[in-house]
Amino acid sequence: MKLRTKIILFSILIAVITIAPMMAYVGHLSGKTLIMEKKENSSLMVNIVYHALESQYSNSLNQQLINVFFIKNSLKEVSASLLILKNRNLKTGSSDAKIREFLQNNQEVLTPQNIFLLTYFDSRIWGTAEAMSLASATTMNQTNVEYLLTGDSPPGGTFNIAKTGNSTYLTYVFSSMIDNRKMNFALMKNIGTMAGSHDQVDQEIEIFVSELFESLPMDTVLPLYLLDSDFQVISSNNPAIREGQIFPRSKDMILEAKEEILSNTLNRTNKSTCTVLGAEFICYSYFKPLKVYVLSMEPMSQLTAFGRKIFAGMGFIVVVVLLFMTLFSIAYVTRVTRALSSVASTAQEIASADLSDPATLKKISFHKYRANDEVGDLTRAMENMSNSLMSNIGQLVDTTARQNRLEGELGAAFDIQMGILPNKNTVPKSEFYQISAFINPAKEVGGDFYDVFSLNDDLIVLTEGDVSDKGVPAALFMSICVTLLRHVFRHQRDISQAIMEVNNCLSERNPSMMFATLFTAVLNVRTGEFHYVNAGHCLPIIVGQDRIRELEGTSGPAVGVFEGSTYESFTDTLKPGEYLFVYTDGISEAQNSRKEFFGTERIIENLAKGKFNTANSLVYSVLYGILEFREDAAQSDDITMLCFQRQDPQVEKKQAEDDMVTAAPMHDLPAAASGGGVL
Repeated sequence: MKLRTKIILFSILIAVITIAPMMAYVGHLSGKTLIMEKKENSSLMVNIVYHALESQYSNSLNQQLINVFFIKNSLKEVSASLLILKNRNLKTGSSDAKIREFLQNNQEVLTPQNIFLLTYFDSRIWGTAEAMSLASATTMNQTNVEYLLTGDSPPGGTFNIAKTGNSTYLTYVFSSMIDNRKMNFALMKNIGTMAGSHDQVDQEIEIFVSELFESLPMDTVLPLYLLDSDFQVISSNNPAIREGQIFPRSKDMILEAKEEILSNTLNRTNKSTCTVLGAEFICYSYFKPLKVYVLSMEPMSQLTAFGRKIFAGMGFIVVVVLLFMTLFSIAYVTRVTRALSSVASTAQEIASADLSDPATLKKISFHKYRANDEVGDLTRAMENMSNSLMSNIGQLVDTTARQNRLEGELGAAFDIQMGILPNKNTVPKSEFYQISAFINPAKEVGGDFYDVFSLNDDLIVLTEGDVSDKGVPAALFMSICVTLLRHVFRHQRDISQAIMEVNNCLSERNPSMMFATLFTAVLNVRTGEFHYVNAGHCLPIIVGQDRIRELEGTSGPAVGVFEGSTYESFTDTLKPGEYLFVYTDGISEAQNSRKEFFGTERIIENLAKGKFNTANSLVYSVLYGILEFREDAAQSDDITMLCFQRQDPQVEKKQAEDDMVTAAPMHDLPAAASGGGVL
């Protein structure tokens, strides 16, 4: 169908749509007095009922909000008092027993107020048994109180609603400091008694509307009905219905109106809508908070009798008007479509032309339609578009070239970064151990790193770190860390002093204030004894046949933060056959599509269930566990794992020769880990 035909038909359609309501209006002029009286009366009564519902409901809602406001203020006052008592009673170095006593005393004070206290301090949640049972209460954002308590709260604290069983609690979470360590508090107030008042409000509103209906007799206004969500009559100004005897006609009318009302009020609040449904004139509104409908009805036959008499005369007038509009549309549209056809031909020429050639525009003929209307604007826009296309194509070619160069440079940076780290050809080899590692940056290059190098025949250094940033800056800082560690251990055998030197070197010239968490161990491969320093890194895990445990102890802050920081070293022993598993927070903080963290517990659970006999198979077990947990979620942080297994050369000599350093082909990795590498 040509555009000209479409426009003509569309014009006719517009005329019909415009004139048809006019015909209906003129056809009902004779009954205007009755129509207006009934319509205004009905709409007024529906709105009166609606506003009564709204006013009564708003008053009750405001009262509940005031109650919640007072409860929130009381919780803030309690929190202020609690902080004052904390600062007065808990000093630097307070023992666990002192802290427990402080919390117990405050809970005893708060219990008569029906307030429960929970505290998160030193990676533990403190509280009475009854208070601890509320830690799993579900909050409005589908987490729980424990999640809010162990997270970071805003400086002024945060409020939330938590539910457990049939009880509802207003929860206020806030933070304080003790010994430069954060102490989080949660105050929980039972507000379940407020919910019961809502049913009483519903009953009061229903009684109020019933009394209102009784004051509006049917001889004054149209029949009024108050319906519930199932369209059952709650109340009416119809005496027969109030007495429980529903007229068959009234019941049928309500059922016929049900579909119309639902289609217009299911998802919105409409204060008053009047329409014609079949042979009935209806006005209705929906009060969404209480899920009730207000409805009035009247037969249309009483309103439109006289209007039908003049409807036929209006039809002749409409036909004449449509004929005139059709003739005018044909003349005007013909002129416009000719110009548009020419513009379309020019567009075809532009589509098939080589716009990278400046001479192309001279070969294209643009339509000379210069009128100051939309078609003239389109012609000029076509010419301007051609000029812009030629300019943009040139810029796109330059941008693509720069992008290709940047991707090539990032690829080279990734190769250089991976070259800095040990691989299967450069890692130390011995019959006393086997080593496996995996690294996969979240971007083209990353800030995670690991290193393995020997000090002599008996001592080997294992180190893993995580730089505070991602991308190219983190990769540069990571290369400095690896170089410093190797340089310092050439002349310094004391691991504490070695890490202090690395920290001082990084802190001395660090304008970007970057830092790195670090775990470094010096291990005797013959005895299994090792000394280690943990500078803010994730706690490593020792995996044995009969035990799985974390290496406790934090030596000091992350390196690069404070110049002059000291680092305490710890000592432990690795038995033959045991694994030392070190990982970055990209493992424990990996998230799935539901924003859940993989967490240390899942790592330990994966290691406990895993069936592995080599360091390489242990790394793969954790890696596949993460990928299965993440599902389709994207990787959000660099992932690095380092695994060291001590072996008894007399028992596992052949296995050590076969699996000492196993390189997994990249094509064997899952698609989600194809950017990483396994040592």
